[in-house]
Amino acid sequence: MNQTVRSVLVVDDDESIRAIVNLSIRTYGKCAVTLAASGREALELLQRRHFDLIVLDVMIPEMDGPATLREIRRQHPNFRTPVAFLTAKAQTSDSASLLELGASEVISKPFDPRALVDTLCRIVKADHAES
Repeated sequence: MNQTVRSVLVVDDDESIRAIVNLSIRTYGKCAVTLAASGREALELLQRRHFDLIVLDVMIPEMDGPATLREIRRQHPNFRTPVAFLTAKAQTSDSASLLELGASEVISKPFDPRALVDTLCRIVKADHAES
């Protein structure tokens, strides 16, 4: 993906989506991937380690994606890791509210695995240009 991206956290309750994203990032992006099935699991992982990028499903159990991102920001006030939301609801208003929340990108499901990695690379490149 990029030499500065070593680890990606993928949060999705659908095991098949996690598997596709995991394989895509590992194959095309050459990064380590950690998988989580819920927002709570993602929060626990973020207590223990840093990730260079987070891919977060909008509709996950216990705590949806937007609530998870708000909680991450509450727990980590200096949080600057880029976040890309995955969503099956790709309406303009939904995307706009996710971007206002601070997402770097909103990616619609279904997605092309190679295009997903290209989008994630673009997010990382833009984030590094801002730093």
